[in-house]
Amino acid sequence: MKSFAVLLLSLLSISVCFAKNKPAPLSADSIISLSVKAYGHLKTYTDSGKLIQTFLTDHPHKTATVFKTAYVNTGDINFEYYIPGNSNSLYTINRTNNIVKTWWGIVNRTDAPVSMPHALGAAAGVSGGTSMIVPELLLTADFKNNNLYKNITKRVLAAVEQVNGKDCYKITGTNLRGPITIWIGKKDFLIRKIEDEHVIDPAKTEAISHKMDSMMKARGGAMAKTHETAMKNLAMIHKMDSLRGKQAQGAFTVKEALSFFPTVAGKVNPELLKFRPNREVAL
Repeated sequence: MKSFAVLLLSLLSISVCFAKNKPAPLSADSIISLSVKAYGHLKTYTDSGKLIQTFLTDHPHKTATVFKTAYVNTGDINFEYYIPGNSNSLYTINRTNNIVKTWWGIVNRTDAPVSMPHALGAAAGVSGGTSMIVPELLLTADFKNNNLYKNITKRVLAAVEQVNGKDCYKITGTNLRGPITIWIGKKDFLIRKIEDEHVIDPAKTEAISHKMDSMMKARGGAMAKTHETAMKNLAMIHKMDSLRGKQAQGAFTVKEALSFFPTVAGKVNPELLKFRPNREVAL
């Protein structure tokens, strides 16, 4: 009986030690912090992805945008997106040897923005924000750790779920537009999926559009040249939102679902990092 008691005490002692040494579960904030570090320390990165926007108007409809990123930690990066079925929709943004160039099929013109933040920011509206999400996390020197995570409050680790066969942390929260959910890979802490939802009020978007038009007319000199493309693109998006709102005869909800398929390889195909303007995409 005595030996049994000793054995029981030994087992309890082992259990207590194991419990003490067992790592505490990660919080939403710590997962996000690890995700920021993971992107910031990558030597190479490529991805492809898709954005599906669902417009819940009187006549509900969906749009799709395809995007791709290629990056090496020398600073060279290429981002491009296009709308399937629209052969002249390709928008490509490139930095090679610290030279920034962009080309958009709709205007069929090569531009040379002053920096990657300006180039990526100019495309943010028309690309559904895809030009900023991953590049902001990769280009820490350019964006000074300003990224999509910064604007997310009420962060909660809601679950662990699989996305395209990968175990992911499911983080819920709220950003400037409304509720947002992000799935972050458990092994590599890279983003696999994002869903968000926001309301578009035509009265507000039309007011913003008019304000942007006024600002563009009032700007002059170097500042006008620096911000002209970004302002025009943002104004275009707000006008489109306002038009959709008028067609819907009131405010409406937009749901967005982004899927990411990242790859971290030893080398990146040099062709993916080249600036390749004046291309049509497959229909």
